[in-house]
Amino acid sequence: ADLTTEGANAISNVLPANNPASLGGAPTPINYVFQSVGPRNSEVVSNTYRITAGVKGTWFGWDIDGEYGHSENHVSYEGQNGINAQNLVADIANGSFNFLNPALTPAANAALAIQDTFSSVAKLDTFDLKGSGKLFDLPGGSAKVAVGTELRHESVDDEPGTALANGLVFDSGATRVIGSRNVYAGFGELDFPILKSLDADVALREEHYSGNIGDNLQPQYTLRWQPIHEVSMRAVFADGFRAPSLAEASNSVSIAHNVVIDPHDPEHRPSESIGFITGGNPLVKPETSKNLDLGIVFSPTTHIDVSADYYNIFLYKVIAPNATSQEIVDDPAAYPGELVRSANGTIVYAEALYSNQFEVHTAGVDIDAHLSVPQVLGGNLKFGVDATYVERFMVNQSGAWSAFQDTNGWDYFSPIAGGGPVPRWKGTLSSGWSNQDWSGSASLRFTSGYGNIYGLAGILTQQNVASFEAVDLAGEYRGLKNWKVSLSVVNLFNRYPPYDSAALLVFQAGPYDPATYDDLGRMIDLHVTYAF
Repeated sequence: ADLTTEGANAISNVLPANNPASLGGAPTPINYVFQSVGPRNSEVVSNTYRITAGVKGTWFGWDIDGEYGHSENHVSYEGQNGINAQNLVADIANGSFNFLNPALTPAANAALAIQDTFSSVAKLDTFDLKGSGKLFDLPGGSAKVAVGTELRHESVDDEPGTALANGLVFDSGATRVIGSRNVYAGFGELDFPILKSLDADVALREEHYSGNIGDNLQPQYTLRWQPIHEVSMRAVFADGFRAPSLAEASNSVSIAHNVVIDPHDPEHRPSESIGFITGGNPLVKPETSKNLDLGIVFSPTTHIDVSADYYNIFLYKVIAPNATSQEIVDDPAAYPGELVRSANGTIVYAEALYSNQFEVHTAGVDIDAHLSVPQVLGGNLKFGVDATYVERFMVNQSGAWSAFQDTNGWDYFSPIAGGGPVPRWKGTLSSGWSNQDWSGSASLRFTSGYGNIYGLAGILTQQNVASFEAVDLAGEYRGLKNWKVSLSVVNLFNRYPPYDSAALLVFQAGPYDPATYDDLGRMIDLHVTYAF
């Protein structure tokens, strides 16, 4: 990956016939781990600085609050024993590195090691001034108003070291971002307690961004109703707004590696890793949204709380590269100049530009319920459930809606690659008991199965991926003065993630979806703490 030319170069894994490690004097493909070069140690140092100063007071019955703040985040990265891509190409061509026994070619082995570095500085200056006061009385109480303004200056400078920037570090991506902008905002909120049981709230926020982003107005309307003490309901309708990041809206460039399936691969590999170059776009516009939230809370006693929230969200002008790497590979004619192949026909890299691509519509229900039972065996017993049901998750691209709920299609066929499956249900059932000295809990994590809509003709035709459940335990003893002993067991029964044939093919990391699961298995953690 070479940021100086905004391109990438492929390194062949085929040893030429005259290489000493080739088999039978014929070109020999290899998969090789350069352990002889040394461990790929890395160090990341992150320092954050923040200074704030403010004033508060009262003026003509209004509460006034003003504040200025400056913050910086400095990050540096240093990696050891990366592989020098330039020297590797020469070693493969002339045989100076002994792939069978690197100890016999110590100079070539040492020359493969390269250090890679990266630095990033992000700065933020803010000034805000706000005030609030009473307007008039209503049956439910005093109507109130709050108004304010905010000024911000944002800047970022991400800079790879010379080795990364010039593509000298094999199989490593790089990012170059430099940009800044000013943001001016004004906001206000009105709260009307119409009745003791009914409250209405209206809020508005106007933001102006320097450059091509422009202005945006975001209203929010809230209605709260509590007809009886045990039941309360809420309805919220709001417009949302997300300005593109400086990486998305500046002349930035990022080079990473994506796994794709190439139907025209001359080597007939089932999948391969290619370079994927993403460029910033100063013309990109903000994302916007419309959100509806309806909630109810039921608390018949002090020991029972049940809540349900229905959400319905539309996202517009969602920012993403104008195509995924797989879409470019599948239809290069639709993306002229964005797919680069080597002389023998293998893919070197694909490139795309950030732009406003599509719409998303999602809806579902969040459920949260808790039950406590006091004085059980000298302690308090608790039960709970926290779950989400996804009723809808759809994407509109080029005028056609595609449904991704209950499938892994968001992984492979969405405009944003690698988003993970969207199972219908996901949540946790929990129980616990505690007294002054002891506490213990058990929980069941669950994720429902989902359809597998990805496969190749004749192979990998799995239709459904199974559900997953795991039990976690935790306990703690605090009965000795200054001492605390805690034990936790994650995934008690050592459950493995459900088999997903598409993930095995595309991600080449394991037979499960890495966006949803891991293969850590059972983990036991014991802590003994003494405080003095």
